[in-house]
Amino acid sequence: MHHAPVPRNWVRLILPICLLVATGSAVAAQETKLPTAGRLLLFVRGKVRDIVVADPDGKLDRQTDSTAIKEIPGCSRWPGGLGGDELNPERVGEHESAVTEFQLATVQYGRYVVSAVADVWVPIELAVTYEAADGSPTSCVDLTRKDRVGLTRRAWAVEVRRTVPKGECAVKISRLPKYRLTEKHSAPHP
Repeated sequence: MHHAPVPRNWVRLILPICLLVATGSAVAAQETKLPTAGRLLLFVRGKVRDIVVADPDGKLDRQTDSTAIKEIPGCSRWPGGLGGDELNPERVGEHESAVTEFQLATVQYGRYVVSAVADVWVPIELAVTYEAADGSPTSCVDLTRKDRVGLTRRAWAVEVRRTVPKGECAVKISRLPKYRLTEKHSAPHP
């Protein structure tokens, strides 16, 4: 069997097309690297200050009088909540119903850390609503953790779990016994 020689112009045409296809596939793979676990609404209720949220990669959302850090992709913060406290409308307008709402549109699996301080010992409540990206029954509404906070920073882990026992919510809230902000993100106390 005899093969005809491949024209040189054909090789010059095919090589750039192969490179374009290979590069496009690599870029597409990078863009889909981090799968989203779903969407998370977080409410922090109580007369607290300096609320900090850290994502599993250590990126922060923090806002004080002197500091504004917004590193978490898809995270929005609303001091006072968005149109009131949707999870507990009976609390809206109450003296102790200070609320800060966070909406995380693209939640990763892993540990988010919420920390806060207050001027005196006060009650604090963390409430989470989680919607799984795949619509699975691991979603949960109004998962709540109550605690107290004062002049020493306290922190809680909000775990978004990939593997969930049957009948449980994909999110767990627990208090972290020790937590310290890094020097890079520390702000002076007023």
